[in-house]
Amino acid sequence: MIFNEKAKGGGSGASANIWTPESAQGKLLQEVGFELAEVPEGTAGQGEMGKRADIVEVTGENLSKAVTGESVFLFNANEKTAASYAKNSLVESTPALKNDAVYAMGIDSFRLDYYSATNVLDRVEDEFGK
Repeated sequence: MIFNEKAKGGGSGASANIWTPESAQGKLLQEVGFELAEVPEGTAGQGEMGKRADIVEVTGENLSKAVTGESVFLFNANEKTAASYAKNSLVESTPALKNDAVYAMGIDSFRLDYYSATNVLDRVEDEFGK
């Protein structure tokens, strides 16, 4: 499960954009061997940006149902963001938190160009390349 947390509601992370296999972020992680968790039907919000193939917008009330992956990769995020996510009561019961498997992919990871994609791959290698 990979996503870009959106700070709404006073920074509580009350919604999230979850990257799909159609997103550059999803494609990159699949290329190096990760399997993306699917967002269960009925958990997606209406979306402020209309229907898109690369993201699924999820509101806070459905976040714990939507974040089903064994790991969470936070894009456009640093370690401080990951620590804040881990303390978010909306996701405390999710598999990724139970596995202590929340990873910040860096502030530069929102739009993947050559530079930021290389940085994401370096972060993945640091965490999983052992």
